Amino acid sequence: MTNLKQPNMTQPWHLYGMALLYIVAGINHFRKPNLYYKIIPPFFTNKKFINEMTGFLEIVLGIALCIP
Repeated sequence: MTNLKQPNMTQPWHLYGMALLYIVAGINHFRKPNLYYKIIPPFFTNKKFINEMTGFLEIVLGIALCIP
């Protein structure tokens, strides 16, 4: 029987990877807004505000994941 070391999912690199994905996605909200306008439901009237707010929140929360 082999004694393989199990991966430890509490390693901080997982958080940094997730934070990086959130930050890149948040920046992408400002770089390519039309991509995100398409997925906002039609009953929301101010799509630009919703897109910018979610992009901003993704960036802020991505940074917050890096803070212990």
